[in-house]
Amino acid sequence: MNPRTLLLSIALSASAVAGFAQDSADVIVYGSTPGGFCAAIAAAREGASVILLEPTEHVGGLSTGGLSHCDSNQMRRETLMGLFDEWHRRVVKDYTDRGLAAPYDAALKDTARWTFEPHVAMRVTTAMLKEAGVVVRTGRYLKSVTKEGPRITSLTAKDGKFTAKVFVDGSYEGDLMAAAGVD
Repeated sequence: MNPRTLLLSIALSASAVAGFAQDSADVIVYGSTPGGFCAAIAAAREGASVILLEPTEHVGGLSTGGLSHCDSNQMRRETLMGLFDEWHRRVVKDYTDRGLAAPYDAALKDTARWTFEPHVAMRVTTAMLKEAGVVVRTGRYLKSVTKEGPRITSLTAKDGKFTAKVFVDGSYEGDLMAAAGVD
């Protein structure tokens, strides 16, 4: 191998490793609950680079983890549009594309219980994150945050430090806010 080819090969390998170990983005979302993964997708669709950090090995929160239904029947569904609506339409499409009966009608904004299988919810969630270009990192348990004044500048998690212009707490318990000292 000539020296130029070797240098190019090393540079490309280093780029691939650097891309894999990405630790900085425009937006970092901590917690992949439905609110967290929707925030990540929305930011990425607006052109931001986004890293979604999940403390566990499971992405999608209760929707992909066994709840098996959407509890939106307790609110005015006609007001719930955007990613909520798109996600549900894609869950229904997953069933009908496989020749199965739709489990519910996402266009009908009534108070019926919308049920789905968690693995279908996971498939839809994963596809939407991938399509948006969101970098997903699991097993990233929050250890601490660094702040400049009231603004978070970095987040230290198991296996790394992550920096961003904007941080979003997508956890169920407000873990990032608590680490930042928010009451």
